[in-house]
Amino acid sequence: MPPPLPSAGYVQLNLEGGLALNISIAVIRSCCTRPLLYLQYVGWCILKAIGELQDSEGNAVDLDTEDIDEEMIYNYQTDTGLEHAIDPEVIRLHSSVATTKTDIRANFKQLLSERDGNCIWTNEELPDGTHLIPFARGDEWLQRIVENRFHEGDDEEDLTDIHINDIRNGVLGSRTIHGLFDRRDVAVLKTPNPILQCHHIPAMHQRELPEGASYPQGSRYTLQWLTTGYNVTTRSRYPHNSDAAFIDHSLPKPSELILHYMYGAAMLQQFGLGGYEELLLTRAGVPRPEPPPRVPTPPTRTVGDRSRTIAKLEQARQRQGGGGGNNKAGRVWTARWKTQRSLWIKNPSTQKG
Repeated sequence: MPPPLPSAGYVQLNLEGGLALNISIAVIRSCCTRPLLYLQYVGWCILKAIGELQDSEGNAVDLDTEDIDEEMIYNYQTDTGLEHAIDPEVIRLHSSVATTKTDIRANFKQLLSERDGNCIWTNEELPDGTHLIPFARGDEWLQRIVENRFHEGDDEEDLTDIHINDIRNGVLGSRTIHGLFDRRDVAVLKTPNPILQCHHIPAMHQRELPEGASYPQGSRYTLQWLTTGYNVTTRSRYPHNSDAAFIDHSLPKPSELILHYMYGAAMLQQFGLGGYEELLLTRAGVPRPEPPPRVPTPPTRTVGDRSRTIAKLEQARQRQGGGGGNNKAGRVWTARWKTQRSLWIKNPSTQKG
């Protein structure tokens, strides 16, 4: 059965293999001055393949137009299928997962502080060190993503030695922005890229930069909201189309490959039509590491253990009280023993034996 037609205020973007998104026109217009060029960028982010954007009848569309009609269907045609598409498994665990390697995490944040200073979009102090590919996924996941997404001839950075706590896989952002990243409500659009140039992104939000910070020359790292589900106060505190500023431009910036990957992942999570996760998780040839071996759980205490303890208490009762009889001490001991035994039967976890 084909996907349902887009509702008012949305357009449908069909990708390879039955993958489809229903995207808010309001979000498209707020993120890019060339709406159809933006759809091509979204398709490229998700599939990592440059394709042709066509209308529902298979005709190429004018990507330079500023117009886009609601309830339209567009097809993004490539020859690579889903071979290099986003893997939803990568983003299931949040980047805030705890670790015992606190020295490594501290070093990660220290290196980010040297490059970023404070939150690179709001100037807020005491920001979080935020992983782009979640920390919980580890080095092997990150390396497999890079290998799968890197194409021969790409004019991109050398990521052969990247690891999960590399500053190319992180940014300093406020704690709120960290949470917004985890929920995929925001993403970073890096320009220029193979589809979009800096001038295709709306003018940046203006703010006073802290001493020593400046915007990169000739490139933009733009924080964009991909949902309209937040109140005005929150959105004004973390403005749409805020550009990142850094204090040390000699250090490596956030990886372009990873930023585009996470932008595509966020668009899928916000606008992907039902079943997209299963479609991507079950496709052939996904470069996914083997899961770690399960750690066996220790054996639990059995009912038999409690019976042995009760038998020992019965023997002790008989030795001390002789079954109770007219012995006052025996009667007291028996009463206490019966009370304790009743508690054990109702709640075995109270047993100490």
